[in-house]
Amino acid sequence: MYHRIMELLVLLMDEFGGGSLQTEQMDHISEDLLSRGYTEQEISAAFFWLYHRFGEEHGDASPARDFQPPADTSHRALNSIEQRYISPEAFGYLLQLRHVGLISMMEMEKILERAMLLGLVPVGLDEMKLITQAELFGDGRLWSAGMSSASNKGDTVH
Repeated sequence: MYHRIMELLVLLMDEFGGGSLQTEQMDHISEDLLSRGYTEQEISAAFFWLYHRFGEEHGDASPARDFQPPADTSHRALNSIEQRYISPEAFGYLLQLRHVGLISMMEMEKILERAMLLGLVPVGLDEMKLITQAELFGDGRLWSAGMSSASNKGDTVH
C-alpha cells in the first residue's frame, strides 16, 4: 500500500507543486485517480499526508493548501563511496522526490545514510523506495521487514 501512496504523492506534487489546491479540485482529482485504479483509501491517505505535512509547515487550516516546495538552492551529489553502493536510478528517485518537495534535504540525508548502512547490498530503485517509505511514513516495521526481504531476495529469515 505504501508504494502506491508514494506514487500518488509524487504524482500530486508534480502536478500541483507550484500552486495551491482548492477543495473543488480535490474532488475532480480524486475521481480521476479512482478511474486510474487507485483506491479511495490510497487517495485519502495521500491527501492526508500532504495536508499533515504542508499544513503544519504553514500553520494553515484552510481548505485551500499551498503545495509549494520550499526554495532550496543547494544540490546534493554522491561521493565516490556512495556511488559504489547507490545506483543512479535510486539516487535519481531521491532527486525527483526532493525536486517536487516531498522530502527535505535532512530527510534525503537520512535516507542516504540508511541506504549506506545496508553495507554490501547494492541499493537499487526498489530498495531506495522501501527506505524512503520507511522514512516518510515512520513505520519501523516496514523498515525491518521490507529491507530484510529486499536484501535476501526470497531467502527465509528466522
